[in-house]
Amino acid sequence: MKEANKRVFSILTNFADQADDLSYPTGIRYIKTNEEDKKWLKNLKIVKRQSVLPTLNFATIQFDGKEYFVAVGWKDSIRLSEIITPVDLNAGLVTALISEIEISVRRNISAIQIVDEILFQCKESESDYSGHNFEDIILFFEPLIVYEILDDSLFKADDITQISGYYISKNFEKLSLPFSETTLLDFEKTFIEDSPHIPYENLLLSLTSVHWKYSFLDIYRCLERLFPIVALDNFHQELNLGISLLEFSEKMENATGWRPIEEHSLRKLIKNSPEDATQLLREIKEFLDKDSKVTPPEKFYKIGERSLKTLEELIESSPADAIQPLHEIKEFLDKDSKGDLAKRFYKIRNSIVHFRPATEQIELDDENWDKLIRSSLKIIRYWFKKYDSRLE
Repeated sequence: MKEANKRVFSILTNFADQADDLSYPTGIRYIKTNEEDKKWLKNLKIVKRQSVLPTLNFATIQFDGKEYFVAVGWKDSIRLSEIITPVDLNAGLVTALISEIEISVRRNISAIQIVDEILFQCKESESDYSGHNFEDIILFFEPLIVYEILDDSLFKADDITQISGYYISKNFEKLSLPFSETTLLDFEKTFIEDSPHIPYENLLLSLTSVHWKYSFLDIYRCLERLFPIVALDNFHQELNLGISLLEFSEKMENATGWRPIEEHSLRKLIKNSPEDATQLLREIKEFLDKDSKVTPPEKFYKIGERSLKTLEELIESSPADAIQPLHEIKEFLDKDSKGDLAKRFYKIRNSIVHFRPATEQIELDDENWDKLIRSSLKIIRYWFKKYDSRLE
């Protein structure tokens, strides 16, 4: 308990020491506790930690047979029905958390504030010193909220990445990207999937990213996990081996150096994905193609037998209400072209990962980045659910 108190006040003194012109008395400082507080401080156990951003972190803890979820960086608590419920803070709980998960000094706090309001009080300088009140101490650290994980909750203390992602998708005020409510709901649905094989940390990083491109790349890594699985599925069944599909994929790569062709695996994933996922990809493709005037004439030429050049001249000089039906015909002809959707999907990935002169740079607006990530989440949920039993 003494060491925990030392760590709490050392965070404050180290911060204050950054200001060269400040001085304060030396002495013993501690947070005032009662008997119940002491039980929390002595017996609380940190189960897991999850770092998200410098000022946004999570932890799960155990105390007296119950499990708790800790959110650092949020001021206002929320209640998530049948999952978590907020609990009151106490001196022992606060001391243990600041000490063990090293919560940072709150933004906009100055060194002189810490010296004047905290560090001038200590045992050697004041004869009547009986410790600091924890309510005064927590004002100088990033805000923290503690929730009890309910007995019938979907999550346990070990599921920290899932519960953190679910929490953020429901309490999204700290997010940088303007995800739509529909996409946040898809994140939420994915975090509550009971799958040990979904890379939840990548989903969490995607959700909390500060740029669409990096958000998409972490989503893509989840899909990348599926590439060897869909490529080797039939072969694995034919061999009738006594090992899981995931283990077989690992052995194939380690023993032979074999890797699936990413675009081919993407084509198989997208081709067999739910319609609501592929429809979003078609809308993105339409957005990227909207200024391509040559495409409708090409499709029209396949129907008729006139000169393409003549058709281009006719179509480009035609009124908008005449050209629109051609776009509708093209959309009809393209609606089942999921291989082309996979190609576009892969090109978007390459435009982020590669910077070679020949690499096409693809730009999307907020709406279409949002659609791309929502579609990917639907694909991830569908395929991991399909394969979960064969990956064990």
